[in-house]
Amino acid sequence: MNILKLSVALLLVGFIFAAQGNDVVCTGSGTSCSDKCPQLPGNLSWVTGSNNNKCAVNNCPNAADAAKLTGIVDLYCQSCPGTPNGSVSAIFSNGANTACVASSATCHSSRPANSWTDADCLACVGPKFSVASSDKQSCTANANILIISVLMAISLIF
Repeated sequence: MNILKLSVALLLVGFIFAAQGNDVVCTGSGTSCSDKCPQLPGNLSWVTGSNNNKCAVNNCPNAADAAKLTGIVDLYCQSCPGTPNGSVSAIFSNGANTACVASSATCHSSRPANSWTDADCLACVGPKFSVASSDKQSCTANANILIISVLMAISLIF
């Protein structure tokens, strides 16, 4: 019984005291992390990391609170990663900047050329555009979803 009480107490402490994020390198101008790093949503802020030359998110939110965030960026995700997909870490913000996703590269304009995969399209853009183009330069509409959408539209007309 004492072990159960201890386990519950430790679990509660973990929820109450969120952990500082992983160290990241911010390249903006300024001397403090809040100057060098991009703005964070909500009450989150940047603090000096465990390595004085790096920065970290002050308190990484739990999964339920993280799901409510908007305006997140790759550096936030690298400091407070989301749920990995197998061996792929969730360290990039999706195209809508609302979640950390497991993609092989950033979901944004600085992505390396010709690097889109079907898995990255699904993670970054979602199921509607989950197919990488043949030249891997972009994500294209999933034909199955298009067919279903057209059939649904036709059924509403008739």
